[in-house]
Amino acid sequence: MVCGPEMARAVNEFELSQELIKHEQSKGPNVRHHEQVESKQKAFEKQVIALTATIEEMGNPFLEESEDLLVLDTRDIVDPKVANTVRNIEQIGNDKYHEYVRERLDKRTTPLSDPIKQNKLHLFSRQELRSESKEKRQISSLKQNCSLFSQLYVSCQVRDSDLDEFFRHENQAYPPSLSQFGQLRLGSKSDLLVPLEKMCVIVTEIPDVDAIILDGAVIVNILKPRFCKTFEDYSKQVFLPHINNYLKSCSRIDVIWDEYRQDSLKASTRGKRGKGIRRRVQADSTIPGNWESFLRIDDNKTELFAYLAEQLLTLTPSVQTTVVSTKGSEVVCNKPDKNKGNLSPCNHEEADTLTEDFKLLSDKPNEDCVNEAVLNIERFVVLMYDRTSECLGVDAARKDLFTRKGRSIENIPPSSAALHQHIKRAAYQAGFCWGQALVKLQETPSPSIWGWKRNKEGLWEPFWTSLQQALSPKLLRLNEDESNTTDIARKVRDQTHRIEDYILMDGRGVCTYGIFKKTNAKL
Repeated sequence: MVCGPEMARAVNEFELSQELIKHEQSKGPNVRHHEQVESKQKAFEKQVIALTATIEEMGNPFLEESEDLLVLDTRDIVDPKVANTVRNIEQIGNDKYHEYVRERLDKRTTPLSDPIKQNKLHLFSRQELRSESKEKRQISSLKQNCSLFSQLYVSCQVRDSDLDEFFRHENQAYPPSLSQFGQLRLGSKSDLLVPLEKMCVIVTEIPDVDAIILDGAVIVNILKPRFCKTFEDYSKQVFLPHINNYLKSCSRIDVIWDEYRQDSLKASTRGKRGKGIRRRVQADSTIPGNWESFLRIDDNKTELFAYLAEQLLTLTPSVQTTVVSTKGSEVVCNKPDKNKGNLSPCNHEEADTLTEDFKLLSDKPNEDCVNEAVLNIERFVVLMYDRTSECLGVDAARKDLFTRKGRSIENIPPSSAALHQHIKRAAYQAGFCWGQALVKLQETPSPSIWGWKRNKEGLWEPFWTSLQQALSPKLLRLNEDESNTTDIARKVRDQTHRIEDYILMDGRGVCTYGIFKKTNAKL
């Protein structure tokens, strides 16, 4: 109210000046601003109309009820760290100001000439730091561990330690045969196709079936958006026509969608697939240009699968055809009167059985059956590494392959303790996850007693072994004085020590010359 009269005066003066300009234009040269000409005014009007139409088409952005920060046109959701910076930027500045006044003016503990520490805030233009490449990490790991295990082995020999006990332990926190940079080492699924193809009968004609079960996540990965502009276009022009093609040869289709849980055992595996951009999935949202990158984000897939499950209900039902789809833990159907009591709710995470011991582990496993199967599985693992070996256990095979055959630490079996935890992880997956594939509500125990543990972020990661590492001074029989003075102890405690040891062994794998330090002399 205070500035009202002043604003009225400014408006009046502006209008009078415009009238004066128009009057002067008729008498002399054109003194108008370059944006006051007719062509500029028409272009501006056209742009305003286009902007208004776009806003009306997209809807009111202020109706967004979530706490996400998103781009208006593409519906890309900004990284939560950037959104947190935007929300708290004023408070961060105030805190910095009060800290400056408190330390430099009030308490006088910091000189005025000291620079202010920079805030490393997550901003729109600042990208996340790239993680070190796999090749660099592998080279670094090899440099640290290529000779350490050999040095520990010689140390045990020099001090008359129990070598059998030594080979029961791993040389690092993560067993190289089971892990890769602290993560569970994964196999290649495509390697299974070769033996499976030999077991399958070749079928040249499509069999007559009544029902077809589809993995929805696979369908979405196969069907690219191509020329679709919005998710509604993708549903109507690509996805639903594909489903209709299956209905021509059967009377029922079940589409099963994956669930992406925060504490899933597969969370670390999905994280290896790369990063993408988070985008809100709505009917009028623009399709992302990079479909593969979009599908790397679990939240993107969760919203997309829920949207497509709803679109499946729009398929016109008939007496002969039925479409059933999962939607989270619930099941939906294009026939509302269909009884879904035997399907919903379900707690399966994904849309996904042998020797006697493997069958035992996959049929409601427990600790006793794991202990019962360990001996046979150890022999099986030994033969995987050396088919001519006569060793019955993996610890004995580790010693034999390392000392007699000169295998590197990455090419010998895991220790018995590490293999035991790996067997428990496999039994959990086979017995409690795959073994209950036909049960709508799975009863699964805590993974913490089946070879897993939670990390600081609350996510599940492998529990590698219950035994200490091989570089323990207790295993090397080092007393307190020796552990602080001898070259061996210093080498164990400092893997970057610039002394390279040469180990000479006879044919039985026994060290005959001990440890030799490298000199400048030619060897």
